[in-house]
Amino acid sequence: MIIKNRGEELTKEEREEIANNFFISRHAIERLRERGKVDIRQLVLNPLVAYFNTDGSVNVAQDEYNYLVFSYDDFHKNWKVVTWKEESWHGKTVFDKQRMAMNGYGRKV
Repeated sequence: MIIKNRGEELTKEEREEIANNFFISRHAIERLRERGKVDIRQLVLNPLVAYFNTDGSVNVAQDEYNYLVFSYDDFHKNWKVVTWKEESWHGKTVFDKQRMAMNGYGRKV
């Protein structure tokens, strides 16, 4: 795997770019239905933390355990909401996951 990023936080401009240019995958629609309503645009603009994963995807956290995963879709030339993640089985927080990205550990698919 090629490491593209290492947990760097998104700038305000990068968050605005995503907030104004995204679509939601079918999978993410299902996860959002199961886990409750969220204003995606506002979350991207005002997250607890938003950072790049090693694969170039982006995590945007609502709280320590719940976050959206975005990836850039080259075909649509837009950001795609891939899924809504909740607390992991191992109790890792979004900050734990950001530290793993900083240390070069890849995302589990």
